[in-house]
Amino acid sequence: MTTPTQENDVEQQQETSCFGSKKDKVQYGTGKSIIVEFRDFIFGGNLIRIAVAFVLALSIERLVTSFVSSFVTPILGVIGDTNFEDLKFTIRQSNFVYGLFLDALISFIIIALVLFFCLILPTQRYGGRCVPAWIMRKCPYCFQDMPAIGTKCPSCCSSVEAVPIGQKMT
Repeated sequence: MTTPTQENDVEQQQETSCFGSKKDKVQYGTGKSIIVEFRDFIFGGNLIRIAVAFVLALSIERLVTSFVSSFVTPILGVIGDTNFEDLKFTIRQSNFVYGLFLDALISFIIIALVLFFCLILPTQRYGGRCVPAWIMRKCPYCFQDMPAIGTKCPSCCSSVEAVPIGQKMT
């Protein structure tokens, strides 16, 4: 049997989530005019953030591609002196231009390496949000990893007690 206090706690927990309360969210189809709903959709959601992230991603892609074509590819040209675009073989009058694939594959690998060493590693070292494994703990409700000093599980949104800094976790 639940008490009224427990029922209120359950209702309050259902109204809130890890992303804020349900009252904060924009609800569509509530009788507002189409223009107001569209405005709320454009400015009330994450659409602007996604658009900014997309534009930044495109500019980072252009920057990395420019770096690879300006600096890395000429070094490979000095070492190998091979133009991959001309590589092909023919079977029954069908040309298989595997050189284009090799060129794209090598470009992909080089871009991935440049991104890893120029963006990922420095971000993790000097400003990343990665939490070392030794200050993680399991949520007592869903058993997912969470920061030891956290008070709300990011997986199940359960409120938990924070482990004070310096106290040994059991």
